[in-house]
Amino acid sequence: MACSSLSGEHLLLFSRPSPPLYHQRPTFLFPRINRIQISPSRKPRFLCNPLCQTLHSPFSLRALLSRETPEVKDDEDDTEFIEIGYVSNVHGLDGEVRVKPSTDFPEMRFEKPGKRWLRSLVSGRKVIREVELTSGRAHAGPKSWILSFAGVDTVEMAKEIVGSSILVREDDRPPLEDGDFYTPDLIGMKVYLKEWKQKKRTRQRLLAAKKKLADIGQQHILEGLSSGDKDQKLLLTNQITNMNLQLFQHALHNISKPKVCNCYLEEFVNANSAKLLHKTLKIPKSSLHCYGSKNQQNGCSELRKAGFDFIVQGKVATVLALDDGKVQEGRLQQNSIEENVSNSANCVQLHEFLLNIKEQTKVEENFPVALIMASPANEVQTFRDFLVDHDYYGLDKEKVWILEEDNLPVVSNSAEEKALKILLKTPWEVLHAPVGSGSIFNLLSTHTVVDNLSEIGIEYVQVCSLSKRSAIGYPLLLGHIHACKADVGIKIFGDEDDEFFYDMVFSLSFLRRLATQMDELQFFALEGQRSHVQKIDNDWVVVHPLQPNSYILRSSIYSCLRLCPPDKVCMLHIEG
Repeated sequence: MACSSLSGEHLLLFSRPSPPLYHQRPTFLFPRINRIQISPSRKPRFLCNPLCQTLHSPFSLRALLSRETPEVKDDEDDTEFIEIGYVSNVHGLDGEVRVKPSTDFPEMRFEKPGKRWLRSLVSGRKVIREVELTSGRAHAGPKSWILSFAGVDTVEMAKEIVGSSILVREDDRPPLEDGDFYTPDLIGMKVYLKEWKQKKRTRQRLLAAKKKLADIGQQHILEGLSSGDKDQKLLLTNQITNMNLQLFQHALHNISKPKVCNCYLEEFVNANSAKLLHKTLKIPKSSLHCYGSKNQQNGCSELRKAGFDFIVQGKVATVLALDDGKVQEGRLQQNSIEENVSNSANCVQLHEFLLNIKEQTKVEENFPVALIMASPANEVQTFRDFLVDHDYYGLDKEKVWILEEDNLPVVSNSAEEKALKILLKTPWEVLHAPVGSGSIFNLLSTHTVVDNLSEIGIEYVQVCSLSKRSAIGYPLLLGHIHACKADVGIKIFGDEDDEFFYDMVFSLSFLRRLATQMDELQFFALEGQRSHVQKIDNDWVVVHPLQPNSYILRSSIYSCLRLCPPDKVCMLHIEG
């Protein structure tokens, strides 16, 4: 049967399964035409989630099949109920009916006996009456259910309720998990496609990551996606999709095993000592933090003045690593209290680092240096709030970036395995560690920071660890690298050997070239002893090693010296 709406805008098709043939002539197949009521119903709405939806047409055809007058309720009472299905046909000869469900909980709604309500139309008005469900079972064929109601035990009585909607009270809806909603509750809300697009992108990235992990022999970390609850699977999905697999694969192919992080600097200095001799400036430690151009110590005033001019003209940017290597090494074993202490200590050190900028430089307005901070993932918001609370310490907030440092998975060092395998903290958590100072170059290229710095007129970029020895935009080193026409300037101390300290200046042109040579950076492995989980005979087992069992993949900032000609490197040597 077809019926067009009165407005002529839609053609609505109404169909119901034809009644089966019986061994005796049925009382009727359709009611007489003068007993058919055409009445507008409520505006279309979804009754369940979008994967299981029933859309009511603007007009409904209902036959008055009831032989008795049920209780009639007003339309307002209808809001107390929700529809869970409708009676589509009779089934057999004993009063059973076939029901098309419109609920995500058919087992609970149709198998459990108890009170239900039927809604039909009488003289153009909605009729709701209470019935007792006695039994229900899923139909083996089409997606429907076979139900029995008390007092309906013949074919004729079953036919009278065909076309009726089955209802339950709204307050009888089962609770949902966080993030799940009943569709009627969303009516009237604004719809944004951003989340849907984000989920689509996540699925695409997950598929690409799965293929990549399989190609490099690391598919074992995907096993957690087939078990666990929704939050656990989402946690693993986010870690997999956010993993820098290109950098990870490069690290696996280029690891060596030096004893200390700054071995690259020692190798470079020893191999090029003669060339570096004429480009090394030595100063006493007492003049380390002299910024102003009026200072005449050691004949370095012109270099300081030139460097200071670069700073006040806004041609210098500073990249600050907010976590030194010592904290990074211990983070895998820290508990939450120790992490909070570490965060607090870093904030105090950052406070000391930035507090005296105006006092040291004598700059009255906003300090013109652009600042990029590389922060541990769990501390990004902490440092952002910290800067806001202190009004950015006189920095131009439009030239401040806080980026999340790169992390790579921790891998096994088992001689029994042909390849280094990623270790898991839990079935849904990858054991990972920061890459180290060498990841600064990847971070700058990944976030297009170099391009942004070029647009605002930056010529030199300082990269340093958060240390009392570091000074933001140190003028003497800037003036020295400019005078030597070098691409890399290195500040070193002669009194101590701190493998976690670094303070270097790069020309922006060198950083641009370096961004195209990231596959040339060298990695090394730090051996350690770390607990992890492993799947054995379909069970997850916690492994507590008795000896070193893993590698942290690290990269040193000094590995970039392999890509720079020695005559393009200068040094500032701090004595005493």
